[in-house]
Amino acid sequence: MADSEALQLVFVGLKSALQPFGPGLQLEAANSLWCSHEWTPHSEYVAKIREHYDAEVVVLDFRGAETAARINTWVAAKTRGKIGSILSTIDPLTALLAINAIYFKDVWAEPFDRELTREELFHTSEGRTLTVPLMRRTGFYSYYEESKFQAIGLGYESGLTMYVFLPAKTSSLREFQKNLTAAAWDAWIGRFERTGGYIQLPRFQLTQSANLKAALGELGMGIAFDRRRARFDAINPPPPELWIPRFFIRPSSRSMKRARRLPQ
Repeated sequence: MADSEALQLVFVGLKSALQPFGPGLQLEAANSLWCSHEWTPHSEYVAKIREHYDAEVVVLDFRGAETAARINTWVAAKTRGKIGSILSTIDPLTALLAINAIYFKDVWAEPFDRELTREELFHTSEGRTLTVPLMRRTGFYSYYEESKFQAIGLGYESGLTMYVFLPAKTSSLREFQKNLTAAAWDAWIGRFERTGGYIQLPRFQLTQSANLKAALGELGMGIAFDRRRARFDAINPPPPELWIPRFFIRPSSRSMKRARRLPQ
């Protein structure tokens, strides 16, 4: 089976697995392709990404003053306002922007009692001590512990589970991240058992920004970032030459890659 066909089957399976289930779950994954009006992809390519990836395809003037605002409006709508802005400006040499946004919301199967939340001290991985609201709950949980960490699974009404790992005092978050592999994860998940206990969890908000160029290069995608070797003929053969200068995620759940073209 061709690699592209295998990838499409994987994506179909992923879409099926992410279909909303359960009364409290709200989940939306949106894909989009934003093309410069000066550079048009093959119609066959556009048809394929619409059919297999449910992607919206929009042609815009990337030099227009309102283009970045229009893209930001799309992202804000797809994330229910959780991500208000993804772009401030667009490089005029950009040929294509591929953006995906994910919105997720669910409720705990066993909610925390707001009246039990108290301001307490919390120690960060950087060694700082903060005062944060700590949620408290007593019950039975999916639990696993070894010398380097404790871990607990907190269920949602939908049947999904959030896993929280707490490094041991003799370990660290950095050490845990080094040991976090697919094989280790599979081994840990198989060892969780239902256990009674008392937990305290800080009320928190997570944001993250990361450039995925190095990580994707290690997975075999490095040629796509090389302006001399990258080939995107299935999208549109050169000239102009195309390559991906950046591939990154921004705060909350989204990723974006951009294709750039050489000036003619």
